[in-house]
Amino acid sequence: MALAPVLIRAPGTGIGQILGRDPAVNDGTLFAFDFADTYCWPDQASAPDGSEFINLIDSGGSAFVNTSGPAIGFFDDGFRYNVGATDQVIDLPDETKFAASTGFVVSVVITIETQTQAAKSRICGYFDGSDNTGAWGLYTANGRFYFVINGQVMPSSYTIATFGTGPHTFTLSWADEGDGYKCKLYVDGTLDQEADADNATLNTPTDTTTPTLGESSDDETAPYWIGKICRCIGHDLASTELTVADIAAAEWAVTDGRFVA
Repeated sequence: MALAPVLIRAPGTGIGQILGRDPAVNDGTLFAFDFADTYCWPDQASAPDGSEFINLIDSGGSAFVNTSGPAIGFFDDGFRYNVGATDQVIDLPDETKFAASTGFVVSVVITIETQTQAAKSRICGYFDGSDNTGAWGLYTANGRFYFVINGQVMPSSYTIATFGTGPHTFTLSWADEGDGYKCKLYVDGTLDQEADADNATLNTPTDTTTPTLGESSDDETAPYWIGKICRCIGHDLASTELTVADIAAAEWAVTDGRFVA
């Protein structure tokens, strides 16, 4: 089911204009992919190689399945990544690189399979798996979640075994908080970690060129992650007056109870 669009009314006209097709969007939102939304993914079915996902932001680019053949399985409200040797990848548009950004927020909704994960497996993002350079990303290693935020790794306080299958909403931010740049991680709407940022400028990956959901087997991490990706949305803070906390709260208001394990 498509999310209800956010409408604004032009003064004196009585005509509603679509501001965004997702209640979590704001003036700085660059991309929004919600696979349970029929505007983003009309088929609501497994996606063959080359399938297109429509950005919920009108000015944003599309995402495409890039699997070298196999379809990615769709289950209820997201795409499930399985154990296997083939690429299981959705290529994201350039907006997800946050080129020249001075602050950003990214939220991703995933569920976790109970099967044993690979020793290290990439979930999503725009980062290099060998040295963790890059703007943002999620991966697992040795049973624990790790989050790349502008070239800085923040380990989650949750292990896969104890965290539960989900769904879970992870919100990552890099922003100037007035007393310097901070990296923050919100889990299911609550601030989980905060650290002084190592970088005051945008960090780019050493040798990764395409942001993805899922893993490509030619990267430096394992060729699969076992779980489901339901949603990914990102915001450039330079174009909005909202705080990181505001954006995290808005995202949780949309995702809480929307997805299933």
